[in-house]
Amino acid sequence: MFTIRIKTVRKDGTRPVRIRIAHNYTDCELGTVWAVTEKDLNKKGQIKNMQILDGINELLRQWRRKLETLGMAARGMTARQIADFLTEKPKEEVLWRLDICEYMEREADKLWREGSVGTSELRNTARRSLQAYLGRQSVDINEVTTSLLNGWVQWLESRNGKGCRAASMYPSQLRAVFNKARREFNTDTVTRIPNDPFSRMERVRQGAPKPRSVTVGQLRAIAALPDRGLRFNQARDVFLLSFFLMGMNSVDFFNCPAVKDGRVTYERTKTRTRRDDKALISVAIPAEAVPLVEKYKGHRREYAFKFRERYSTRREFSAALNKGLKEVGEAVGVDGLQFYAARHTWATVAVNEAGVDKYTVHQALNHVDGKTAITDIYIRKSWEPIDKANRKVLDYVFGGDKKVE
Repeated sequence: MFTIRIKTVRKDGTRPVRIRIAHNYTDCELGTVWAVTEKDLNKKGQIKNMQILDGINELLRQWRRKLETLGMAARGMTARQIADFLTEKPKEEVLWRLDICEYMEREADKLWREGSVGTSELRNTARRSLQAYLGRQSVDINEVTTSLLNGWVQWLESRNGKGCRAASMYPSQLRAVFNKARREFNTDTVTRIPNDPFSRMERVRQGAPKPRSVTVGQLRAIAALPDRGLRFNQARDVFLLSFFLMGMNSVDFFNCPAVKDGRVTYERTKTRTRRDDKALISVAIPAEAVPLVEKYKGHRREYAFKFRERYSTRREFSAALNKGLKEVGEAVGVDGLQFYAARHTWATVAVNEAGVDKYTVHQALNHVDGKTAITDIYIRKSWEPIDKANRKVLDYVFGGDKKVE
């Protein structure tokens, strides 16, 4: 458990002596009153000065006697908690523990209840990844060190490739929860979580993202696909509906309120809890979308579509879409077609082909421009600009008078 460490030479020519504590797969170091020079060390770099050695050994005997008073409680402690106990930190503070994985799961559940489904799922995925890396379900927050984080990143990259998104996204989710725990449990008088391992972790350099949009030709090919089966047909249809409705997300199809006055009006689930306007958007249903809106119209009056009647959760609906889209993608030569490609494709065509300005595209995608957020408060909301933009995009793609390479 205890190891004597001789550190590097200081300006005064001495080398400080520190004690490394290792316990439960964690470690930390404590300083001592001793410092040595080269004459105090043998050829192997070990202390040969008996006066210093006797002092260190006496300190270690005192520490061991003190640890005996903890009894069985010591088994569940980290090295840092052991160190705090040995340096006279109050016992109730030393024995304080927080399972960061359990805390992370509670925070994810809270996000889910608030409607931040995507972030909740990502947070739980990051938690499960950390547990898989360490090979256990419980992780004390004081075990989260820079060394652990760097090791986790290397493990993720070994499985998913150098610069993979998981190597930056998963630690960032843990960081958000870790910092929340620090704000919650550290006070003006008590510091239960003293370390900030994220400030020293190695920066992850992400590789170039894969294109997520499809070409206009591929989009037309998807629209022309013949029926093949329930899952295939639904994935094709909902993908097209997303494009027709300016990139509507799958979770919003699942939660969408009933159609009113020929419009689909909903609060975007991904961002509604982070915005004062609850990310409200209203889209006029274009003629191209009407047959599909009718095809998937539900029997429950409060919802626009019948996906809630087919699937008990949004996750099941999303999983069915992803499986169907894999088949759809293979049919038109798109490897790994993702639902989000409909949203990316709409934005790409709008700006690059249909001549829609970027500000209107921001509105259509239900994004907020930080530069104009204050001004927008004073402007009455009008959906007409995005309705016109959508018409331009659909005319370009399905008007039949454009040549596409």
